[in-house]
Amino acid sequence: MAKITTTGIAAHGASRLASVEIDSFNIKNMRRCHDLALGIAGPSLGLLASGAGPSAVFLSSAIIVLSAAVVAVWLLVGSTSRARSFR
Repeated sequence: MAKITTTGIAAHGASRLASVEIDSFNIKNMRRCHDLALGIAGPSLGLLASGAGPSAVFLSSAIIVLSAAVVAVWLLVGSTSRARSFR
C-alpha cells in the first residue's frame, strides 16, 4: 500500500479516513441540527410574517444568511491560521 503524506493534524497520528461509526454519528448529529433549525425557523418566521408582514420575513432571513456567512468566513480564517501553527 502506498504511503500517504499529510500535513497538520493527520501528520501527528490522526487517521485521514473516518470510520463508518464516526461518519454515521456525524450524519445523525447533522440531521438533528437540521431538524431543530427547521422546527425553530418555521414557526418563528410565521409569527413574524403574521405580525410584521412578508417583507420582514425576507429581511430577517437575509440578515440571518449574512450573519452565517460572516461566521463561516471567521471559522475558515481561524482554521487556516491554526493549520499554519501545526507546521
